[in-house]
Amino acid sequence: AGGGTSASSSQASFTITTDPNMDKFTIVDNVRTKVAKLQNAGTITVTGDDASGSMGGMSTMEVRVSASDPLVLKAANDIVLKRVKTVADLADVKSNLSEGRPSATVAIDQAKAAAAGVSPSTLSLYTTLILNGYPIGVVPTADGALPAQVMVRDIKLPPIPGAVSAMLTRLPVPGAQGMVPLGQIATITEVKAPVQVTHVDGQRTASITASAVNNNIGAASSAVTEALDGVKLPTGATWELAGATQVTNEVFRTLGIAMLIAILLVYVIMVATFRSLLNPLILLVSIPFAAVGAVIALVVTGTALGMPSLVGLLMLIGIVVTNAIVLLDLVEQFRRRGMDAREAVIEGGRRRLRPILMTAVATILALTPMALGMGKGGFLSTPLAIVVIGGLFTSTVLTLVLVPVLYLVFDRLRPQSAFEDADDDVVPREAEIAPG
Repeated sequence: AGGGTSASSSQASFTITTDPNMDKFTIVDNVRTKVAKLQNAGTITVTGDDASGSMGGMSTMEVRVSASDPLVLKAANDIVLKRVKTVADLADVKSNLSEGRPSATVAIDQAKAAAAGVSPSTLSLYTTLILNGYPIGVVPTADGALPAQVMVRDIKLPPIPGAVSAMLTRLPVPGAQGMVPLGQIATITEVKAPVQVTHVDGQRTASITASAVNNNIGAASSAVTEALDGVKLPTGATWELAGATQVTNEVFRTLGIAMLIAILLVYVIMVATFRSLLNPLILLVSIPFAAVGAVIALVVTGTALGMPSLVGLLMLIGIVVTNAIVLLDLVEQFRRRGMDAREAVIEGGRRRLRPILMTAVATILALTPMALGMGKGGFLSTPLAIVVIGGLFTSTVLTLVLVPVLYLVFDRLRPQSAFEDADDDVVPREAEIAPG
């Protein structure tokens, strides 16, 4: 492991590179637990990122609070922040809404300023000199040229409301007939201005972020939504989930559309192959049962449904129909030779049982190391392998039972003349089963 540090006047950050084979989520939890015990250490935030930077980003919850009025936004931010802090399995809950700093606005009365002989340009340079200093060039020294600045010594203001405006009101400024108080020619108003203002879609926004301790962003999103449901915010304020939740929802929606397109393409190809609209429907029945097995496998293993799991479901669409195609194709051949539906289904199931089981078992065994988390990238490959194994197991069992039953049911819906003419390209039954 390696590490580095960077610091500013008010904060310090440490970056630690861990062994790639270590569980980063466990390391983050351990570090977070230990630094929480430190006394007088200020605010400490612990996040974890993999080499691509995705670990921290994809485990970060974000709640956006929006309001046009800064005071309403501050009140709504405090309410939502307090609610989010009550959610279990969330750490490093914070808001980017910066605390306002005292500032003053000076509105010059042009008539009074002209009567006192104070020009706007002179007033601007003078107040800059008093408050921030004024650069006058560089000064040669033994260490080289250094920038020089004229400044008034620090003014110590009492921490009471109105101290800034009171000081500026008495501040003497140069005029044509001598120094005059700034309050005589201007109106000074003291306000609290935020250090930074964040806008999303033109709306003043505060972002409340938190890290999901167990990396289950779905469960964290549900918990935050439940905590915020029914919360009464000031009029004009709203909240919404963003960050990893927004990305996850978009990924789910995109992969859902991809699955529908995949099912449609599989159906179109099978219609062209079987020259039938009913037979492909029988084959597609195995897809939802594969999804049932995948969900059961995720529940049994305690694996969250995420992007890798959805990719596994997308893979299942093409995998699970192959066994049904192999079975149904042989049944169709037997029907063309004159067999009735029941006899063809029994004979086809008997002949295709072994190859179907062999392919399913071989695929499951090949994915077992991935399902056990062996090798690098287990947090991505393990859910995918678990989904495919669970879906393939249930779809294989149901293919051998449900597909034949559905075939017999659907067979009653089509004309009986469909198989009266034997296919000349089909090998006779006697020749197929003869040795050699």
